[in-house]
Amino acid sequence: MPSENDPMDKRELVSKYLKEADLLIKNKDFSAAMQLVNKAKAIQPNNPYVLAFIDRIEYFKNLSTQEIAPKPQTIAQNVEVIMPEKKEEAQTFAEENLRKQIENEYQIKFKEELIKIESKIAKKLEEEKRKLDEERALLEKQYQDQVKALKTNLDDEYKRRLEVELSAVEQQLKEQFLKEQEFLEKEMKTRLEKEFNNRLQELEREHEHKTKILLENEKQAYIIKESELKKYYEDKLQAEINKLKLEQETYSLEQLQEEKERIKNTLADEYKKHLEEERDKIKQFYESEKIHLQNQIAQKQKELEEKNQKILATEIARLREREKSELAKKQFELEEKIRNELTIYYNEQIELEKKRLNDKVRKFLEEKEAERKLEEEKLLLMENKKVEEIKSSLKREMEEKYLQKLEQLQEQFTKAYDYKMELLGVEIPSDIEEKYNLYKRRLREFWKNGQPSVEQARKLMGLKELLELTFDEHAQLEIDVRHELYVSTIEEGIKKNLIDPTDTEYLDKLKAKYQITTEEASKLESYILSLFMKYSTKGVILVVDDDEALLTILSNELRQHNYKILTATNIQDALNILQKNSVDLILSDIKFPDNQMDGFSFFTIVQKNPVLNRIPFVLMSALGDGGIIRSGKQLGVDDYLTKPLDMDMLISVLEGKIKRFRSVSITQ
Repeated sequence: MPSENDPMDKRELVSKYLKEADLLIKNKDFSAAMQLVNKAKAIQPNNPYVLAFIDRIEYFKNLSTQEIAPKPQTIAQNVEVIMPEKKEEAQTFAEENLRKQIENEYQIKFKEELIKIESKIAKKLEEEKRKLDEERALLEKQYQDQVKALKTNLDDEYKRRLEVELSAVEQQLKEQFLKEQEFLEKEMKTRLEKEFNNRLQELEREHEHKTKILLENEKQAYIIKESELKKYYEDKLQAEINKLKLEQETYSLEQLQEEKERIKNTLADEYKKHLEEERDKIKQFYESEKIHLQNQIAQKQKELEEKNQKILATEIARLREREKSELAKKQFELEEKIRNELTIYYNEQIELEKKRLNDKVRKFLEEKEAERKLEEEKLLLMENKKVEEIKSSLKREMEEKYLQKLEQLQEQFTKAYDYKMELLGVEIPSDIEEKYNLYKRRLREFWKNGQPSVEQARKLMGLKELLELTFDEHAQLEIDVRHELYVSTIEEGIKKNLIDPTDTEYLDKLKAKYQITTEEASKLESYILSLFMKYSTKGVILVVDDDEALLTILSNELRQHNYKILTATNIQDALNILQKNSVDLILSDIKFPDNQMDGFSFFTIVQKNPVLNRIPFVLMSALGDGGIIRSGKQLGVDDYLTKPLDMDMLISVLEGKIKRFRSVSITQ
């Protein structure tokens, strides 16, 4: 149960009473509503909304007494939408009273005078009617003949113009078709030639790469073979030397030395010869491999060229067939359009001529009818003079009373209209979001310097009624505005270095100014702390990647450059972080596991949020495909980085984006 001694409970209790009173006012139970408002007043006598509610109840009670109950509609409808049934009933009642008074006075006199008038003018009117009928029949015949002739002439002109228009359109379409076909064929050839050249370049690079590999393999094979032969002949030389040592008794020292030299020279010659033979074999093998590789590349080039020519021929044939079909379709549509336009035009001409002739006949008949009526009026003038004087007098009196009453009603409606215009300033929106935005603008205006005055509260309650909002909606919107003003004031102070996070006295003043409760302050505390952190570092960056190792590397590297880093391994966690933290830049991977949103979807969600869509957004991916980069650019992504990331490039991009973002934020 709320306690009347606790300020928090007081506010809740007053809000509860006002919500219930708001419903009672809508049900026109003003007495019960006033009782609840008085209870609220006893708790908070100076609450501006309580005082405004008292005024609103009195206002609606007066409207109910006067049977004028304006229902909020668009201002463009003005007083005509305010209780139309009652207004029409009042007007009808006044008119019926006046009409009865006139009829009572005129009834006897009119009967007597009309009998006399009818007997005097009956014969003359009959004669005039006969003459008028004869003239009408003659005019009708002339009219039919003229319409028939007009239709014949217009039909001939229609056929001639249709033939000319169709011929011109056909020629124009043929010229357009040839130009479009030439352009598309040229564009297609250019595209296919570009693709062919790109493929040729790939084949050349492939040939160069494989040739390089063959040369490297040839070199390695030669080195291996040389090493093997060298070892073989060294072993053989050592064996011969060992053999000589065993037989050194049969040789003199000089002979032994000569034999060693001979063996060395012999084996050296054999080694060189054998090495040359192996080198020739290796060279011959790899030369054949090179020729084979060249033949393969040449064959691929030939196949690619043949394939490209087939594709070009097929595409051109398909293009020409499609263009031919579209030409026939356009020609048919334009022909139908021209036929319809000409048909409408000539039908309009016929109708205009018919109207002209009808007007001519009607005017003639009206003139004759006017002459007949004038004659009738001349006959009635003397007999009805006194009656007309009475009738005119009563009519003037009736009009004066009617205008007087209408002016009174108009004055009441105008006051209500002017009051609503003063509150609103524009047409009442019909969409609920537009109503909320309008109401929040007025709340921001009135809460800018703290709690609204009583007069401002009256205007807010009037605007609430005009927008058909409940008091619950008013209360929630007011909370949102107080929080926004509180946070925006702190953020502005932080940007301008006017607020210190340790300055609790200043923060307490702001809380009092915008009536921020302890509970509300605790909910906003994490966001405000993030603002202090945001502007005490070079920037706050949200990094999103499913590779946790990469997240760790990036976090460590960026923290060394005085950035605060928030990380997430999936898009949903990133969105949750953005709800609770203020960031200066988002750095996100594109690819995530198949069952999760990707980086493009994340960017689209951020752009739809009016609070987040100004934050710089940079995508990164190991994919170097130009199509993916173009997709990101088309969506509006600020930049695109490819993995592996160049840290110097990354720091440069981040510094530039954050610097521009902060300068724009401060300006705004």
